[in-house]
Amino acid sequence: MEKDSRYQWLESRLIAALEPKRDALIQLIQNDDNRLSIEQFLENEDITHLYILSQSSSHLLALNTIPIDFNSYQRIVLFIKTNLTNKLSRENLDKDVALIELYPQETVHYMDIISRDVYLPLLSCNLLVSDIEKDRFLDLFHRLLNQTAATHTIQAESIVLPLPAFNILAHISQQEPERQQSILSILENTLTNWSKQIKQLLQEELKPSFYSREQSSIRDQVQLWTSRINKLNNLLVQLDSPFVQDVLKNLARNRSPYLASFMDIKIEITRAVTHAERNLSFVSTLSPWIFQINNSNNLNEILSYLPSLMHTLFLIWQHSHYYHQKDKFSQLLEVVSSEIVLRAKQIIANNISSKATNTSMSLKDALSICAMFRGTYLDYKEKADALNSKYMIPEKKIDPSKMLIWHVNPYGENDPNKDISANNDPYSVLRKSSPWPPRNAKCFQSLNALIERCNDVQELTSTISQFNDLSATARVGGTLTSTMDAMLADVQLKSSKSLEIFHNECPNFSHLMDNDRFDLAFFRLRTELKHCEHELAWILRQCFSRATTLSSKLTLLNVFHGAYQRDVVQRALQHEQQWIIDNLKQEFQSVSQLVNSSFMDKTYSHWPPISRQLLYLNGLKQRIDLFMTQFIELCPKILNSDIGWELKEAYRIARDKIQRSEDELYTQLEQSATSQISDLLLQPVFVSHLI
Repeated sequence: MEKDSRYQWLESRLIAALEPKRDALIQLIQNDDNRLSIEQFLENEDITHLYILSQSSSHLLALNTIPIDFNSYQRIVLFIKTNLTNKLSRENLDKDVALIELYPQETVHYMDIISRDVYLPLLSCNLLVSDIEKDRFLDLFHRLLNQTAATHTIQAESIVLPLPAFNILAHISQQEPERQQSILSILENTLTNWSKQIKQLLQEELKPSFYSREQSSIRDQVQLWTSRINKLNNLLVQLDSPFVQDVLKNLARNRSPYLASFMDIKIEITRAVTHAERNLSFVSTLSPWIFQINNSNNLNEILSYLPSLMHTLFLIWQHSHYYHQKDKFSQLLEVVSSEIVLRAKQIIANNISSKATNTSMSLKDALSICAMFRGTYLDYKEKADALNSKYMIPEKKIDPSKMLIWHVNPYGENDPNKDISANNDPYSVLRKSSPWPPRNAKCFQSLNALIERCNDVQELTSTISQFNDLSATARVGGTLTSTMDAMLADVQLKSSKSLEIFHNECPNFSHLMDNDRFDLAFFRLRTELKHCEHELAWILRQCFSRATTLSSKLTLLNVFHGAYQRDVVQRALQHEQQWIIDNLKQEFQSVSQLVNSSFMDKTYSHWPPISRQLLYLNGLKQRIDLFMTQFIELCPKILNSDIGWELKEAYRIARDKIQRSEDELYTQLEQSATSQISDLLLQPVFVSHLI
């Protein structure tokens, strides 16, 4: 280090405390920031702290304030001024600067040891300090020990009952008997802190923070109750320890009033253990079904497990006092719903820009799981609500007009609800009203969000497939003109670029679940595709204007079948759609008129009369079936509307008329065949010929 003796003093202390490498000490001084911090500590009287932080033996850092990330360092040496002077010199360093070693990973434990074994004996047993000051130090340091124990409890996630400094209290009791009241006060404060800690643990499950957002699986729920049982059992072990029993015996010997309220607390802990074990046994029954769902790759198997899972939930709600409560059962439903959502996400193809068919199938499978779960839940909800309303305690209701109370029998021995709260009541759980939450409740928020997002992505995959078909249509000349084919290819190119931009912004399903990111990208994509759809609608109107027959228009719809599914295109072609429907009805009516026309006898004149007529009717049937089948494939939505009903009715009338004519001809054929066979049977078998 520098030739300055103060730097040499710092160097000797750092070598003894941190054992750094020589290069690390040299770099500590050569670094401008480190050198400035050291000089500020040595020269500036307002700077009272110097922290030397060590991440390793080869790297040191100097600061005048403790960093926020101090836990990331292995060891810390603190130089602190004990006497404010204008300037530190080599002569006053040993007197006015104190050195403290800090261990970031064990700060709480380090503080407990220093307080209990160093400062507490020095200050509470110092003969140079007055009895009042010694008692004050004794109380303050025991409060500090209680706080360090509470902090350790939070860090270790286990309850540690803080013990008083028995060696110090024993020394005071022997050497200074007049301070017995101070000792008793310390023991009573210790007992009070134990009661607070234990009651806080017992009431932990009543707080909303007992269920955290991170506990989103059944395994976490099992771990939650297991951890609580371990905490409570650990508490019972500590209460039976000789140190705690020694405190209780001393308080009992001095007849402390605080002891009576503490003695029943062990019974409460035992009751809490039983309660937690019962809840663990209930929630553990869900684990096998969740395991089967998560490890099955067959959709039908997953769907078959959902009723069993829901029935298990129903039994838990029916028999568990804890999970029968509205808020607790909603939390359990939220956990189960999260498990189903997670399994559905695993099924969906991660890369949505892959084959649209695979993506669409995976989306359908995911939606099937969510829909099956929701449907099964609604079935059991109806069953549970009916069961709950049957056995629950009726509420007091007052008729304002008559001021009478009904459903209540406050007097007499024949009260039907008299023994409702008894332990032998098999329906005691159901006595409390606990309706199952509706399908849009907060506990199903993740499930509903996934269903909504899957529907959006399914629409996206259908859009990709529909616009990809345009390239093949333009390539084969589907519009019959080169100009229209070029315009169609341009529309397809614009849509491909828009879809490519969307895939770059949301390349996989994890981005799809990012609401803000997906919504913005999806809105931009739909806006651009709307412009493409309007251009496509104009092209199709021009194409339909050149088609003059029903067959040609249906063929054109078949060529642009994917694009025709877009709502914008359908609205633009509504006039053409009405023209097709009107001509189809006219076609069906014309066929009805041709059934019994004179053309039946003019066709196929070389055939027998009945065969000729049957062949004619079969041709009429194929004629209307061809048009109707093609229209059903191209426009399935129209058939479910009022216009579609009129079209189906016209088709049915024509079909029935043809069928009746065919039945009459078959009947006529049977009768004529019967008479001919009878005549032939009357003829002799052998005929003699005269020679």
